[in-house]
Amino acid sequence: MKPEQVITSVKNARTERAAGDAPNLGKVLKMPGTGLPKGEKRKRKKGTRAKREGGRIVSNWMKLVGLVLALIVGIFIYSLVRFAKDKTEGTVAQRLVVDNVELKASKDSGPTSPSEGEAIAFVRAALGVRDPALVPKFFEAGNHSPEAIVAFLTGLEKSEGPITQINWLSNMDANGLKLEGVIVHFPKNDRPRSRIAFLIPNSKEGWRMDFESFARIENPSWQEMINNQVDQARLRVLLAADSYYNGPFRDDKIWVSYAIKSPDSIEILQGYCKVGSPQAAAIRSIISKGEKMNRATIEVRRVPDGLARQVEITRVLAEDWVMGPEPFDQLFD
Repeated sequence: MKPEQVITSVKNARTERAAGDAPNLGKVLKMPGTGLPKGEKRKRKKGTRAKREGGRIVSNWMKLVGLVLALIVGIFIYSLVRFAKDKTEGTVAQRLVVDNVELKASKDSGPTSPSEGEAIAFVRAALGVRDPALVPKFFEAGNHSPEAIVAFLTGLEKSEGPITQINWLSNMDANGLKLEGVIVHFPKNDRPRSRIAFLIPNSKEGWRMDFESFARIENPSWQEMINNQVDQARLRVLLAADSYYNGPFRDDKIWVSYAIKSPDSIEILQGYCKVGSPQAAAIRSIISKGEKMNRATIEVRRVPDGLARQVEITRVLAEDWVMGPEPFDQLFD
C-alpha cells in the first residue's frame, strides 16, 4: 500500500467539530434505574390518599371530643343555674321586702341588704312620718323621744327646703356595723344641701333609720364651740389632714394637725392629736380612704393658751356619724 493512501484514509476517519458544537458520542444506551418508574408513582399516590384519610380520622375525633366537652360544659352550666335558682327560691321568704313601706327583718341570723328601690322607699316614708306612734317603725331613736323626732322632721322642710332628690349609696359599713346609705338632697335657698340617711339592721324588728346621724346631733352644738361658749363638745364633723402649728400646738413632733369642719358651717377649727396616740391612729385610718373630707364623730376640748379656733381631739368615737358599740379609737389602744 502506498503511503499516500494510508494518510488519506486516516484523514477521512476524523470529523472536524466547530467550537460550540456538541460532541458526537454516537449511540448511547439507556441505563437501567434512570427516570421515575411507574411503580413508584403509584406508591406516592397511595401514600397521599392514606394521609388524607388519616387527617379525616383525626378531624372526626376532634369533632367528637369537642362535642363531648360542649356537652359537659352545658351540663355544668345547667347545674349552676339550677342551684342558684333553688337557692334564690329558698330565700325569697327571708328577703327584705317593702310591705307598707316597712323593711321587714330577715328570718336568718344575718340581715339581707335592701335593694335600691326598697331603701329609697323606706327613707321617703320615714321622712314623711308625722305621727309619733309610727316613729319606732322607722327610726333608731337613741335617747330622743318620738315627739322630738317628729318635731325635727316637721321643721326640716322649713330649714332645708323640700326634698329634691333621693339617691342610693348602697353599703356603707363602719364601726363594725352593717350599714346601708341613702343621700337626701335639699335646695335651701338655691344652695344645694344634703343629709345621709343610714339604715341600721335590727334582728328583731328589721331595718331602721339612724336618727342622730341624719340630724347630725351634737352636744353641745358646733356653733357654741365656734363662739367659744363651751370648752368641750361631741361633734359630727368632716376631717382632713392639715399642717397648721401654732401656740401650744407649735411642735409638729408632738402634735398632728387636722382641719375640722361642720357641714352646717363654713368656719373651720384646727384640731390636734398627740403623735402616736390612739386618736391619731384612728384618724389616720379614717383619712387613709383617700377622701378629701372624711366623716367622723369626735370629742374635742380647749387647752390653756390655745387660740380661739384651736382644740385638742380627745376621743374618736366613730369613723362615720353612726355610733358603734364602742368608741372607734379603742381599736387602736
